[in-house]
Amino acid sequence: MIDKKQLYNTFEGQTLCASCGNCCKHCAANNGYFGPNDAGRTSSEIETLKTKYDFTPDKGFLGDKGCKLPAEERSIACLKYICYPLAELISPQKREEYESITGHSLLSFAGEQ
Repeated sequence: MIDKKQLYNTFEGQTLCASCGNCCKHCAANNGYFGPNDAGRTSSEIETLKTKYDFTPDKGFLGDKGCKLPAEERSIACLKYICYPLAELISPQKREEYESITGHSLLSFAGEQ
């Protein structure tokens, strides 16, 4: 199982997400990407998170400084996804950390072009 906090800490401090918002539009359309990999979370708990962190139909959990959800509350799918523009900014050391945690090549997962 993937350690969500460890995955989040690998990229802590990246600010590109706050200025882009494209992934978060998909987040809004896909209920925050909560799914089977987020075992133990009930639909009631997800609705509580959506209310507490001001989930909106157009931006999901995106706020002025990135995702409003604390790392430990985010879905595995959200934490694993790295878009290509962000992947290009990540150092080789951080890429190795990502690959060690997830078992995926960061650039191939991001859709290397």
